[in-house]
Amino acid sequence: MMAPTAPVILLALLGAVAAFALFISAYAFAQRRVRCAREFSVFILSVAIYALGYAWELTNATLPGIFAALRLEYLGVAWVPVTWVLFARRFARDRHESPLLILALSVIPVLTIALVFTSPGHSLFYMHPRVRTDGPFAVFAFDQGPFYWLWAIYLQVCIAWGSVIMIREALEPNLIRRNQAIMVALAGLIPWLAFIGHLLDLWPYGLDSGPFSGGIAGFFFAWAIFRLGFLDLVPKARDQALEALHDGFLVLDRKGLLLDANPAARDFLGLGELCPGAPLTLAPPLAFALKGLLETGEGTAEAVVPLARPLPVANLDLGGGTCDDKGAGATCERHLSLQATTVLDDRGRPAGTSIVIRDVTELSALLARLRDLASTDVLTGLMNRRSFFELAQRDIEVARRTGRRFVVGIADIDHFKLVNDRYGHAVGDQALRTAAGRFLSCLRSTDLVCRYGGEEFAFLFPECELEAGRRTAERLREALASSPVRTDQGEIALSASFGLCASLAQPGEDLDSLLKRADEALYQAKDRGRNQVCVSS
Repeated sequence: MMAPTAPVILLALLGAVAAFALFISAYAFAQRRVRCAREFSVFILSVAIYALGYAWELTNATLPGIFAALRLEYLGVAWVPVTWVLFARRFARDRHESPLLILALSVIPVLTIALVFTSPGHSLFYMHPRVRTDGPFAVFAFDQGPFYWLWAIYLQVCIAWGSVIMIREALEPNLIRRNQAIMVALAGLIPWLAFIGHLLDLWPYGLDSGPFSGGIAGFFFAWAIFRLGFLDLVPKARDQALEALHDGFLVLDRKGLLLDANPAARDFLGLGELCPGAPLTLAPPLAFALKGLLETGEGTAEAVVPLARPLPVANLDLGGGTCDDKGAGATCERHLSLQATTVLDDRGRPAGTSIVIRDVTELSALLARLRDLASTDVLTGLMNRRSFFELAQRDIEVARRTGRRFVVGIADIDHFKLVNDRYGHAVGDQALRTAAGRFLSCLRSTDLVCRYGGEEFAFLFPECELEAGRRTAERLREALASSPVRTDQGEIALSASFGLCASLAQPGEDLDSLLKRADEALYQAKDRGRNQVCVSS
């Protein structure tokens, strides 16, 4: 007498599991633009085929019918471990796997399907297949062949591999991502435990608990999808936004170990490949800035990072080549602004620190250029009158406190109006630039010189006696008059007249009064024939 088949309620339960899994698979495929949705869809589809095949198996009480059902069943179950690993890795890394890894993972599933399809013609997978009739309905029974044990080990390793990945993701400081990973990890562990129970023959009547456990796991998957937004576009959009940000985004745990960093942060910090859980090894400027932020968990800091090659700055000509080249200047430093925020766990306790890193190199360069423009004469490159007055007044205050003398002077290019009238203002500008360069080459680093106005230049020689100031002025005069100035219109002979005055910086004496005395001496030099130095009495 043929043993009865499984009751309708059991078949209906398996049908419900398969239908629910198909629904979840279709929903996931509809969201395939979301990270890991494709892998998840195939994984759940494999579970659905597994449940359908097992339902068919339980409707048969003969070996030929059971083996026909097993072939359908293993078209699903064989791919469960592969798709689980690929799904977990894509969830964690958001990166497509290499075809080589997919091929390697697929070897044992393909061989398993081949051996099941060729059973019962061999004993590699199933040994002594039989129909068990000692229970209320017929079930398939067998002894495990050598390849079955290889398949069982492979299945356990893959499920454990994917579960470990999901558990590690469950430690993420991001609350949404962490909750999603916890729920999915729980869902993945249920079939794993059920399969171990099946190997140990813990389930009644020799039933395969895998498809039934899929229904319980499906509840957790459904919760992750519909309550935690597992397949929503918002988390995907957030991840994509972080990846595309020009600002760096860095997440560290309470011990300062690296948890996450977007490409911009890896570039700014020179991290290379991301190694979650590893300590950060940074150069001193960044290391000091990050240490201070991690100690407080909040606040801002700035760091200047030296570069091997110049960094292009929009709309500014800051040099080129390598940073060993003379004049590369500001392009060889990257200016970073760091802002830290404490990451809290579910109970409001500090769990780590997130840091936003902004590259403010261009802003710093622009501000430096604005400062230069505010303090520099555009034509000659010398400091302008306003900047000269600020620095000169500072030196006068120092001289007043120390009781040391200083010398103030004014120079005027002789007959400069004739140069402009004869050669044009462009040539006149060339002449002024040359004069400024020759004056600057004769001065000490502590001396001040500015374009005072038109063709006039003002000087301040700190810690200088009158006679030493006169000798300096003579050097300036000779530097200009000793050789003609080369211009686009040919060579032009230039000279300058100088007026000087010395002071002990008496109370009430300011820079304006000193320049007025120097100007009076300048007019004496002009009255005496120009191209000479006169000193105020």
